Amino acid sequence: MEILNNMFATPELADLEINSEKFINIQKAIQSAIDEIIPVILPETSNIDFVTMDLVQLGNKRRHFTRNALRKIIIRILIGKEPGINLDGTCCLIGLFMSTKYPVFHTTTTKTGDRSTCTLTKQNDSNTVYRSFNGEFFEVDPGNVDIRKNYLVLQLL
Repeated sequence: MEILNNMFATPELADLEINSEKFINIQKAIQSAIDEIIPVILPETSNIDFVTMDLVQLGNKRRHFTRNALRKIIIRILIGKEPGINLDGTCCLIGLFMSTKYPVFHTTTTKTGDRSTCTLTKQNDSNTVYRSFNGEFFEVDPGNVDIRKNYLVLQLL
């Protein structure tokens, strides 16, 4: 989850001094995969000084675009247009979406459980639990996953 957050939701939180080569390689792999599906003309970046780049500003801009894309993907899952994405994948995408919406309390781990639950653990160690009721996801009470609190689709807005 940390790598996904750093790549898509919270690049300003990446420890680039330790992991810069790893993140660069992952970014190149993601660019290559996207380019195979949707050819995108990328701007020339050879003259940019990445050391002085403002990652907070980059993160804010990236979150806007990523959040919109994740919203569309999650909605496609919820209406049955992405049958190949299972509960684990859906949970990870929900966690990533919430990281783009609330970067200060970004999701650090996701875990699925019985009864079609998805638990997001946030940076502040708090948990948010979602549950699928016949394909419709709700935020539920962590102490009683039968109690529906908020409809996920409304949180995607």
